[in-house]
Amino acid sequence: MKSREKSVTVVPEVVQTILLDEIAERLRSIENMLQKPVGEAYFIMVTVSGLEEIDFISKHPFTPLYSITIFNDGPDEVYPSINTLQKTTPIKPNESVKFDCQAPRIRKLYLYVNGTASIRGIGVY
Repeated sequence: MKSREKSVTVVPEVVQTILLDEIAERLRSIENMLQKPVGEAYFIMVTVSGLEEIDFISKHPFTPLYSITIFNDGPDEVYPSINTLQKTTPIKPNESVKFDCQAPRIRKLYLYVNGTASIRGIGVY
């Protein structure tokens, strides 16, 4: 009994297009991993009472931050969140917190205080 094998012919241009698409996708992935900050520091000094929104896209530096460290100089606790307003763990007076995204993802910073607090921050873009 003879076995019949089906052979399929693929047009070389189709294979080439598929391979080039795969190479482009891998290069985009590598490029995203290699993104490095410009290295410029962005300083924040605000007195917050209630809710404060700091938008890094529509105002200076006009680009998302890679990281930001927030210092609470008191007297009240501060609830920080990035990009979306959400319930977070508070920063007590004389404490700090760092948000590090390893990529330019911090578009907005929300600071909520039930009272008042002096806030300092250092971001990197």
